[in-house]
Amino acid sequence: MKTRTTILTTILVILSQACTVFSIHPLYTTEDLLVETAILGTWRAGNETLVFDNLQNSKYRMTLMSDDTVVFSAGLINLRDQLFIDLFPYSDCDFPDTNDCLAYENLSRNFVPVHSFLKFGFENNQIILTPFDQDRLQTLFEQNRIRLSHEKVVIEEEDEDPLIVLSASTPELQKFIGRYGDDEDNIPCVFNLR
Repeated sequence: MKTRTTILTTILVILSQACTVFSIHPLYTTEDLLVETAILGTWRAGNETLVFDNLQNSKYRMTLMSDDTVVFSAGLINLRDQLFIDLFPYSDCDFPDTNDCLAYENLSRNFVPVHSFLKFGFENNQIILTPFDQDRLQTLFEQNRIRLSHEKVVIEEEDEDPLIVLSASTPELQKFIGRYGDDEDNIPCVFNLR
């Protein structure tokens, strides 16, 4: 059984590295976005802090603070009576330490920002984030159980498993995530209202 610390470490790795489902296209259309003002605020899980601020166009700014701070534009969507959150790198060039928009823009030309998806739960003053399993996705592709446009990307030559980046359209993504998004083997991370 994984401990709470292991779960928190896992979710931080998921949000900041390559351990979840990535996509070129968003999981939502503008019309799909849900607004849930009850999630606005500061949430804690151990030494980790999650902050939801309101953003424009029914999206939130989600900041995850631990040893490092990562900021996402976050959109909520309901698929088959389940909530999901679509995370995209936040890029308003508002860096408290450097405020150097030009450096960010130059650096970002070498990267393609992608969306990442997590199952999202909100109940009893708790936010529950549950990742998807990259290995399960790979297995589904290998067994031809799903046909969804994707690319396999090798980040570093010594990596044995390539990263899967979905390139399917938003409607195709919604159908896929709605169908395969409820995986009880994945371990959720619970954040409590502070």
